[in-house]
Amino acid sequence: MARLNDIGELGNLRSLLNEEMLKPGRNTLKVCCGLPCSTLGSPGVVRALEEEASRSDFQVDIVKTGCQGLCQKGPLVQVGPHGFLYQRVQPEKAHDIITTYATGEPVRELVYRDSFLDRPKASLEEVPFYEKQLKIALRNTGSIDPLNIHHYIAAGGYGAVEKMF
Repeated sequence: MARLNDIGELGNLRSLLNEEMLKPGRNTLKVCCGLPCSTLGSPGVVRALEEEASRSDFQVDIVKTGCQGLCQKGPLVQVGPHGFLYQRVQPEKAHDIITTYATGEPVRELVYRDSFLDRPKASLEEVPFYEKQLKIALRNTGSIDPLNIHHYIAAGGYGAVEKMF
């Protein structure tokens, strides 16, 4: 990335990155790579999804996110733009995830549920853990790659610097 020479270039860069990376409706698989999910195998899930996506002609972005919050159900994968939340994902399920993605239907056995007696909750908004949360300071955790400066800028990073000028 080239050095920015003035504050206007930061705004232009943010617009460009936002369009490329965080545009609503993009095909994304957001894999939780926080410490609990990592110890439960999320790096293997990421590798398997990347390999399966490269074999497929379907275009999907795989984003390694920070903690998505529901650690006991990890590794977690959010499926955008469908809004599904997959729990306890294992690398062996990568093929199922990629092949069913285009249909708009979830992989049934991965969809969130509290117990096997409960009705599956297909969308993130239905999950009781997230229902009443209003994230403010950590609003981007679980949505962007914390090690990617471009994701940070696209999500509004350095906005305070722009306001100073």
